[in-house]
Amino acid sequence: MGNSRRPEPPTARILGPALYIARRRLNLKQIDLALSLGMDPSTLCLYEHGKRCPSVPMLIKLADALCVSIDELLGRQEFCANSKTGSRPT
Repeated sequence: MGNSRRPEPPTARILGPALYIARRRLNLKQIDLALSLGMDPSTLCLYEHGKRCPSVPMLIKLADALCVSIDELLGRQEFCANSKTGSRPT
């Protein structure tokens, strides 16, 4: 009998802390943000702890509510800041 827990998705490990930091930067409580988006607070908690990933529509809502880009939530701010042409690295 092994551990039946599924491994955390790699995206969730990046997204979770970014959501937490963005929410705290705005001095929002988890429950207030969750309810304003029509989600259960426990779902937001799972997102912030990297246990689940939101759907794309929910990711957009989260980014808008937290005044950040989806790229920032997914850890891509360095790529955007370092790119002069906006093109992808080869």
